[in-house]
Amino acid sequence: MPDYQSFLAAKHERLFQTPPAIIDEIVRKATGSSPTEKQRIIKGEANEVHSAKIDRDREVIVRINRDSGAESRFQSERWALDQAEKADVPVPRILLVESMQLDGKPAGISVEERLPGIPLDEFAKHASEKELAEILERAGTLLSRVHSVKTEGFGEIDEQGRGEHASLAGIFSEANLSERVLLAAAEAASLDPHIVKRARHILDEFPKRYAPVAPHLLHGDFAPKHLLVQDGKITGIIDFENARGGDPVQEFANWQFFFEDEYPIDSLQKGYCDKPVFIGDFDRRFLLWRILIGLSSLSYYVAEGNQSGIHHCKKRIPNDVSDFERTYS
Repeated sequence: MPDYQSFLAAKHERLFQTPPAIIDEIVRKATGSSPTEKQRIIKGEANEVHSAKIDRDREVIVRINRDSGAESRFQSERWALDQAEKADVPVPRILLVESMQLDGKPAGISVEERLPGIPLDEFAKHASEKELAEILERAGTLLSRVHSVKTEGFGEIDEQGRGEHASLAGIFSEANLSERVLLAAAEAASLDPHIVKRARHILDEFPKRYAPVAPHLLHGDFAPKHLLVQDGKITGIIDFENARGGDPVQEFANWQFFFEDEYPIDSLQKGYCDKPVFIGDFDRRFLLWRILIGLSSLSYYVAEGNQSGIHHCKKRIPNDVSDFERTYS
C-alpha cells in the first residue's frame, strides 16, 4: 500500500505546478519585494504551497488552491485568524487574499507571514515523553482559546463567521453523508455496507440524542502538522482554511480518530481551560463525532484515491460503530 507521503508527492507533481514567475509575481504583490529564495512544501492535500524568503529576517508562505470557491474560503480563514488572534492565539498574519487565472481557470491565492518553528510531528521525533506531554497540554490551552470565539451558525463559515447551518442537525445531513454516497464509498473501499448502514442509522438518531450546544469556532483541521514548535513552546497554529462553527467536542474526536496512536489526547484535555466540555454527555457526543468523521473521511479518501487514508478509516469505523451500539443502543 502506498504511504501517505508518496500519495502527497504524486498528487502535487500531477496537479500543482505553478510557474516560478507566477510565484514571484504573487510575492511581489503581497510584500513589495521579489523573493531571494523559494521552496516547495509538500504537506497538505488541498493547496500548492511555497515558502519564499524576502530577506534574511522575513519569509512568507504562498498557498494556491484551484478548487471552486477557493478565494472565498481564504477570506473565511482570514476572519477566523483575526478572531483567534484577538483570543491570544499565535497565528500568522495574512498579507494577501485574491483570485487569479491559472491555466485559464480561477484559483484562490493566500500569502501569509511565515511563523518560526517546526511542525509538532517533526518536533515529536526527537522529544521526550515529558516534552511532548507539555507541548500537547499547551496546545489544549490554545485550542480552548480558539473555541472561546462564538460563530453564528454551524458548519463551514463565510467571511463574517456565519455558518451554513442553523443547527447541528444540518451537519449530519450534508450531501457527503447521504447513504447513497457512503454506500458507494464503502463498495469502492471494500468495506462491509452493513457497517455503513448501521453508522448512518446512528447519525439519523442524532437530533434526538444530542443536547443543545452553541456554535463555537473550530479550527477544522487541528493536527500536529498545523502546530509550530520552537524552544519548547508553541509559536503558531496555522491553516485555518477549514474553520467552521460547531461543537468543540468534534475537535477532540477528530484528534483521537487520526492521531491517538502517537499523540495522547489526555494531555490535550488537561490543558484545555473549559473543563465543563468534558462532563455530561461528552462521551456519547465524542463517539458520534468519530463516526461522522470516519464516514466523511472515507468518502473523501475514496474520491482522492488515498489508499492509506482508506485503510485508516476501514480500521476505525467498525470499532466506533460497535462501541456506540454496545454502549448507547
